[in-house]
Amino acid sequence: MAIKLPTELEAMAQETGKFNNNLQAFVQIELTNGATFDCLLDTGFDGALVLPRSFVQANLILIVGDETYTAAEGNVFTADIA
Repeated sequence: MAIKLPTELEAMAQETGKFNNNLQAFVQIELTNGATFDCLLDTGFDGALVLPRSFVQANLILIVGDETYTAAEGNVFTADIA
């Protein structure tokens, strides 16, 4: 019996997403513990995700510092780093 290997497309991770009323794009992320959350896709993405503090606390994610960020529209904010 031959084994069917997945095609390159079938082997890729599949993500779901949506747009809000302001046409901002969001993608759903799932952690290894099964917890999920929606992330805003920002064209200035630098590899970091900004998560709600309640989500970080509920999933026991360790906070190790903080960083100041500037969003694409110019808003500046400080966020904890895990």
